[in-house]
Amino acid sequence: MSSTTLVFSLGVSFTLGYLVSYLNFFQTFASIFTDYSSIQNKHYLLYTFIFLSICFIIIVVLIKPLTKEEAKRSKEYPFQTSAREQLARRGSF
Repeated sequence: MSSTTLVFSLGVSFTLGYLVSYLNFFQTFASIFTDYSSIQNKHYLLYTFIFLSICFIIIVVLIKPLTKEEAKRSKEYPFQTSAREQLARRGSF
């Protein structure tokens, strides 16, 4: 995975997280459910649910390549030594 993909994924994830927290999507979504009987235009509930689902799918799609790359990177390093052992090998412990 290239570094541009990583930067783009982190940027989109941060932006979506910021928007969710700044615009109080979850609080709005919860208030829609509590005031469901008083809502005149019930299609807004559907739009909100679809929007949150799409945001979740986008985040999952962007994180999946990151996890594959990290799993690949950890397999390439064959030595699983502790920091104490590495210091002892170098003689600085």
